[in-house]
Amino acid sequence: MLTFEINDAQLEHRILEKARTIGKSTQELLKELLTKAIQEDIALDKLPFEVPKLDYRQYIKIIDEPLGDEVIDDAPIFQNGIETVEFAKQLREQAWKRKS
Repeated sequence: MLTFEINDAQLEHRILEKARTIGKSTQELLKELLTKAIQEDIALDKLPFEVPKLDYRQYIKIIDEPLGDEVIDDAPIFQNGIETVEFAKQLREQAWKRKS
């Protein structure tokens, strides 16, 4: 069994109020809080795998590729020649026909 000594009056008051609102004893509340804190601390310390710290400066690459007309010509949306306004009008008409 452990005994806690709280020298901060405000902290003690907050703990007592929290225990009353939950409907538990102060000892039960402190036990749950400490158990949860210790389990989280252990979970963060011991992962089932190793995570290496990488230096981003070793893997950084500036993308500096010139864009030419061939990139735009390959895009299928520019091949059909339909105007945007006409295409939007067709979409609205099709949407209204589905709702009817």
